[in-house]
Amino acid sequence: GEDRRSDLALLKITATGLTPAAMGDSSKLQIGQWVMALGSPLGYDQTLSVGVVSSLGRTLPTQGAILVDTIQTDAAINQGNSGGALATASGELIGINTAIASMDGGSIGIGFAIPVHRAKRVVDDIIRYGRARYGETGLRFGYRDGLLSHNDARQQLAEIVGSSALPPDRGLIVSGISSGSAAAQAGLKRLDVITQADGKRLEASVDIEVLLLNKRPGDKLNLTVWSAGKSRQVTLTLTDSQI
Repeated sequence: GEDRRSDLALLKITATGLTPAAMGDSSKLQIGQWVMALGSPLGYDQTLSVGVVSSLGRTLPTQGAILVDTIQTDAAINQGNSGGALATASGELIGINTAIASMDGGSIGIGFAIPVHRAKRVVDDIIRYGRARYGETGLRFGYRDGLLSHNDARQQLAEIVGSSALPPDRGLIVSGISSGSAAAQAGLKRLDVITQADGKRLEASVDIEVLLLNKRPGDKLNLTVWSAGKSRQVTLTLTDSQI
């Protein structure tokens, strides 16, 4: 199975005599801790590089996924390292190498790995359900991030929805709502402004996408909504995302 949201796939290997890697606890990592990256960079099989944990909890938008909680390391990671192990100095698996930040495509000491606790959730879902499961709101955000910081845009939105009060200067403008979705059942409407989700201020559409990566079907999502001049609290019961 595969999960494009987390950039992970699960393979079944038909083989005998294999020794599985010991699973570590990525939640206990500390900045400065020694780590090893294993893989096949640039086609060189069975390559090991050594470095430290440079940072923790990075959010990393990529072409196909939004990776959250990523481990940043200066252990050399290049093309061909993706899918390889990031391990502690004692050999415990604590991450899956997935991406680099680079101006020329080569390693400059800024690599990222998916923490093993997040990979384990995806793997467990695929084994149990055949796919990774995420909560879905039914909300769509098609307007440019930061649009509400412009006073003329706020005035125009207020006029369209018939409000004498201007909308907040930060938040996500709802561009559409899926029929029968959690958002539709909660009475949310197009051109509502979502200002907070679970107490977190929203400034870009990626903010709510990151929150949803930690939600499952049936979980609650608490929203603060500006609607036609009035602010209200809305609780959504998330449905099962099929994407």
